[in-house]
Amino acid sequence: MSDEEQRKKFAMIIADIIQDLLRDSDDLSTILEEVNKKGYDVLLTISSGILIRRREDKEKEEKPLPAHFEFSQSDKEFLQSIGITIPEEEL
Repeated sequence: MSDEEQRKKFAMIIADIIQDLLRDSDDLSTILEEVNKKGYDVLLTISSGILIRRREDKEKEEKPLPAHFEFSQSDKEFLQSIGITIPEEEL
């Protein structure tokens, strides 16, 4: 099994455990039931937020952010969809 495959496997196992824990939470069940009654669906994705990397990889990857970068239109739309506003660049 490659290193990448192993990391994906670990991330999926972690996500499954977290989902099981959330599913068994009485507090979460209560609020999800209320949300559902109000006509909303709750979608939670966990695996996309789990990053597994070797410690030495972290040291190699840490680089300062560029002084200037631009968001693509799809980046802006995504950020706005989660409530983050991007100021328009001054010309």
